[in-house]
Amino acid sequence: MVTSTKTGEDRTLASTSAIQSVQRALGLLSLFAPSRTHPVPQRKEWSVTELAKESGLHKSVVARLMATMAHDGFVIQNPTTRRYSIGPQAFAVGSSYEPLRVLDQIARPAMEALTEACGHASYIGVPAGRHYVFLIAVESTRSVRVTIDVGENRAYHSGAIGKVLLADLDDDEVIELTGTAPFPQLTPKTIVSPNDLLKEIAEIRQTGVAFNREESILGASSIAVAIRDSNERAVAGLAIVFPSHIVDDEEIARFVPLVQATGREISHRLGALHLDSFEGNST
Repeated sequence: MVTSTKTGEDRTLASTSAIQSVQRALGLLSLFAPSRTHPVPQRKEWSVTELAKESGLHKSVVARLMATMAHDGFVIQNPTTRRYSIGPQAFAVGSSYEPLRVLDQIARPAMEALTEACGHASYIGVPAGRHYVFLIAVESTRSVRVTIDVGENRAYHSGAIGKVLLADLDDDEVIELTGTAPFPQLTPKTIVSPNDLLKEIAEIRQTGVAFNREESILGASSIAVAIRDSNERAVAGLAIVFPSHIVDDEEIARFVPLVQATGREISHRLGALHLDSFEGNST
């Protein structure tokens, strides 16, 4: 009888390989989410070739990982086109995200009132690693409006919600999260300099309000404030989004206190009590 024992080095290599496989699988899965973090074409279906090209992985690796995820229901493969789309298991996992249910119950009525008052869509976004994700939306009924997909990823530096979330961190934490290299430029108005971002964040800490001036989508602007929990942490951001050409500075000045009041209302419902120190001098 022949027996074999794995050395500590063998176990370490096996563990590293397993972690790498998980990271690769999650990276492939994340390509199915709408995103403006990277210039990735937004598709609901991907072929193995497209996934390999976008991820930089070999086609054989992609094929193996996608087949594994399809077996467990995280993706579905069309038998005719052989293209993959998100599966029911991925949806089930996402739907069980507890903050979504809590925030939706607490925030949606206030967001609906905000959208009715200002006439523009309102959104809540939450941090998700090195980007943030739009979690809840109340759409505008106007014929001219800005629409953002729930589940869309956005780089912190390019959105009002992202900047208001960064303002809750100290500068070292901001740099650790965003890096020191020039940021991806999504539009000609995107902030690309880390130093310029830190200067704007310093202002946001004073006012409690962040603005996006066509920095992620040309023609779209937004106003955001933080939503805080019982520990006074910024757990989410609330924003209204509007077409830039139909909203002037006077109207923006009218919208700011509406967004602030709604942010306070949602925060109070989450247990936040002492909000004055987070609202700067703009109230």
